[in-house]
Order: sequence, then structure tokens, then C-alpha cells
Amino acid sequence: MNADEKLDIEIMFTRSVLCGMIRQAVIDAQNDREYLSLDNINGRENNQRSAMQFLNSEFYRHLCEALGNASGIGLPHDRIRLEAMK
Repeated sequence: MNADEKLDIEIMFTRSVLCGMIRQAVIDAQNDREYLSLDNINGRENNQRSAMQFLNSEFYRHLCEALGNASGIGLPHDRIRLEAMK
């Protein structure tokens, strides 16, 4: 494996991790399951709150721009955030 191949693998891995973070934030924000346990209810609320903080952050907007520029496909941060809020 040469240096270029190694770099490509690292970039693909990093992109996959970052896209996974966005996917998980959307899932957490949309979680509306009902729980009987107070711990689970509090955990769900904390996950939703932190997901929305992430999706409303400057970091998230810049992350979408960077991922979109790197792939050549625009990553619509505003549409993803609106979908998560449904």
C-alpha cells in the first residue's frame, strides 16, 4: 500500500465517521418512543437535547460544507436539521 492509497483510506474512514455522527444525531432527535423507566425517559431527553445542540451548531454547518465540498455533492445542513425536527 503506497502513501496515496493509505491517505484515501483514512479520508474515507473519517468521512464515514462524520456522516455517522450526523445520522445518529438525526435519529436521536427524532426518537419519540415511550418508556416506562425514568432513566430511559431522561436518557432519551438528553440525547434529543444534545442532538439538537449539535445540529444547530456552527461546527455542524461547517462539517456539512466540508463534506459537501470534498465529495462534490452539496450536503444540505438546513434540510437535514429540519428533517430531524419533524
